[in-house]
Amino acid sequence: MPAAYKRTGKGDYGNHDTLNGPRRIDYIVIHDTEGTYEGVPSMVSDPEYVSWHYTIRSSDGHVAQHVRTKDIAWHAGNWDINSRSIGIEHEGYLASGGTWYTEAMYRSSAKLVKYLAAKHHIPLDRAHILGHDNVPGPSPETLPSMHEDPGPYWDWAHYFDLMGSPLQKAKKGTSIIIRPTYETNQPHFTGCTAKPTGTTGTSRTTGTTGTTGTTEDNEAAEPANTTKSVNPTEPAKSAKPTEPVKSAKPTKSAKTTGSCSPHGASAVFLRTEPREDAPLVDDIGKRVGKPSTYSVYDHSARASAGQRYAVAARKGDWTAIWYLGGKAWFYNPAAAPTAIPARGPLVTPRGKHVRVYGRAYPEKSAYRSTVAYQPSTPLDYVMHPGQYYSLGLTLPGSYHATNSFNPANHVTVTGKDRYHQIQFGHRVMFVMAKDVRVTHRTPPIHVTHRPPPARVAHRPSPAHATRRTPPTT
Repeated sequence: MPAAYKRTGKGDYGNHDTLNGPRRIDYIVIHDTEGTYEGVPSMVSDPEYVSWHYTIRSSDGHVAQHVRTKDIAWHAGNWDINSRSIGIEHEGYLASGGTWYTEAMYRSSAKLVKYLAAKHHIPLDRAHILGHDNVPGPSPETLPSMHEDPGPYWDWAHYFDLMGSPLQKAKKGTSIIIRPTYETNQPHFTGCTAKPTGTTGTSRTTGTTGTTGTTEDNEAAEPANTTKSVNPTEPAKSAKPTEPVKSAKPTKSAKTTGSCSPHGASAVFLRTEPREDAPLVDDIGKRVGKPSTYSVYDHSARASAGQRYAVAARKGDWTAIWYLGGKAWFYNPAAAPTAIPARGPLVTPRGKHVRVYGRAYPEKSAYRSTVAYQPSTPLDYVMHPGQYYSLGLTLPGSYHATNSFNPANHVTVTGKDRYHQIQFGHRVMFVMAKDVRVTHRTPPIHVTHRPPPARVAHRPSPAHATRRTPPTT
């Protein structure tokens, strides 16, 4: 089922970029279609729409390829990630993901990802196998409109089991990997479907038939958008402030049913204090001026299975991680842990106020006169001294300039500045290597133990009380 590659007007074309030679591929990005498989042919054949490399059907795991993996599909909403990734769509809706994400789909997708990872030398971990919800916004303006699929109901642990790369605990861990037990981890979510209007395959965990998701939480919904607005610093196809959705989604005025039905999930909520009634942590870039919510579409205060974080503190059954420039607490009791020890490098700031970025672009001096300079605009977050974040990838800044229907005119700009990709929040982000120090040691962790039970002084009972001897005369 090939994607369209056609001229659409003077100097414009779609819906992907063909290349004459190989490209660097660092990621495989997991999406859901927010629509049914029946709508895929009309979308990928539209030269004025977006594109992706593969689609997996829910009912039987059928795989359709649309774009050759050596070519660049327009799927992630971030041109830097597009140019270095393969995108795989999965039929379904994230708000009903537990029913659309069937065992046939998981097995077929895992087999494909394992093959692609081996072919392109991509590590099988959550620093390289990303959800669309883990892709950073390329600039502060794009952050609020970045997508949330495949959502909390995607079973990442099972997915990695099927790929033969299970999420296992390490000895003498320097960090932790989020790893709740999917079936019993059932957080409270809002914003699921009001009136299901369709069916698909059978759920792996519940045995129920999938239904379409057609409503979103009013505070956290993705706005319906079909325009192709342009960021002047990047090609129109790559950095749209709101990437065109792959099927018509409801607007924020859509009604919801409130709470979602209990279901297993890969996510844990993150709070400002180590207690169940504490507020959720805020994401100042995703929800500008608004608090985080429990919407199934709002990942602002969530960590997901497989993601690796540095531990900041422990208190009783609670663990704090460094997250978006501060401490974020999640419930992690020893009797039923939601995280496991992990090993891997960490980064910590060399100085004060280290900025983070949504794309790893080269310095200005690396650009030729024929390629417009693409600035790496810092995001609204800051890494502070004493904080630690997991390092997943180190790479030189690069930019693949296309803007031409003829791939012979494409130019790749590679700079001298190096970047570290880190797990900064729910999304991965980048820091300049010169701004941080890499360590393989366990960072300092503040541990507060439960206070011991109060000791009550023993008082002898009256029957055993010592008798006072009367004074002698």
